[in-house]
Amino acid sequence: MASSAASSSAAASAEQPRSRNFLLCPICKKTHWSLPVHLRRSCMRTSSEADILAVVESAKRAVSNLLRTGRVWEYSLLSRIMQSPDTIGR
Repeated sequence: MASSAASSSAAASAEQPRSRNFLLCPICKKTHWSLPVHLRRSCMRTSSEADILAVVESAKRAVSNLLRTGRVWEYSLLSRIMQSPDTIGR
């Protein structure tokens, strides 16, 4: 019985490779393990499936770009942001 469970889990992983990266919701700006589920249940529950899938693909491209190139911030920009009196604009 253990071999059939192992073969079914191997078949499931062969069907669709899963990314282990969290995706950022562009609406609430929080990361989620399953962005499509979050969008369907919360932030985009009234939107069409095509719109949701487009947002998910955009988030996947953004995280892929971030992981490939990283983010570099100039110290002068960080200083200006931290010294700004406008806390919302930070």
